[in-house]
Amino acid sequence: MWLVRELVRLAERIAISFIVALVIAEVRALAIGGDTWHGFKVSCLILGALLVLMGAIGRNNNFERRLDAGITEAARGRIPRSLDPGAKP
Repeated sequence: MWLVRELVRLAERIAISFIVALVIAEVRALAIGGDTWHGFKVSCLILGALLVLMGAIGRNNNFERRLDAGITEAARGRIPRSLDPGAKP
C-alpha cells in the first residue's frame, strides 16, 4: 500500500514540475518571442537540475537548519515561541 502512495506522490510532483515548466515556457515565449517548444525544453532541463540538486542535498541539512526559526532563536539565546509556555498565539 505504501508503494502505491509513494508512486502517486511521485506522479504528482512530476505533474507539478511539468506544469511549472510549461508556464515558464509560455511566459518566455510571449515576453521574448521565439519557439515555445525550445523554451519548454530549456525550462524542463533547468527545473530538473534544480530538483536533482534538492534531492541530493536531502533533509536535515545545514540549509534547512539555518532557516528554522526555533533553532536560530535558541542559538541567539532566546526561547523559541513553540517552547515558551507563556507565549500567546
